Amino acid sequence: MIEPERIALYGTLMRSFGRQARLGVARMLRFERRCVIRGLLFDLGPYPGLIAGQGRVEAELYRVRDSAALKVLDEFEGSAPPFGPRALFVRRRVRLLEPRVEAWAYFFNRSARGAARIFSGSYQHAVFEGSVGPPRV
Repeated sequence: MIEPERIALYGTLMRSFGRQARLGVARMLRFERRCVIRGLLFDLGPYPGLIAGQGRVEAELYRVRDSAALKVLDEFEGSAPPFGPRALFVRRRVRLLEPRVEAWAYFFNRSARGAARIFSGSYQHAVFEGSVGPPRV
């Protein structure tokens, strides 16, 4: 059986920031549940970046109802094919820690040197608790 297409969003694309509606993808995605991605989260100023590592990053899991949403999200994240190796983020398929399903996730494609790590693993918590600046929307 083929698993449905899913994407895990951990930053400014989470529901509480309202960006999905502004990008026109809110109806193309269906929220399933909160999830956890293996990795390390960094504060990059107006948005966070996920780097491969042994930490835990809190995210939201969505079912992709319309594959056109992935193209819009790729362009927003600077990972569409025209960017090639210079892409800001790269969309990769990963096995989530919770739940144990496969999903797409955007990984930061540059060095995070000099960026503050978000040790809680939750960008949403960091923004609303004031430990990082608010996202620019």
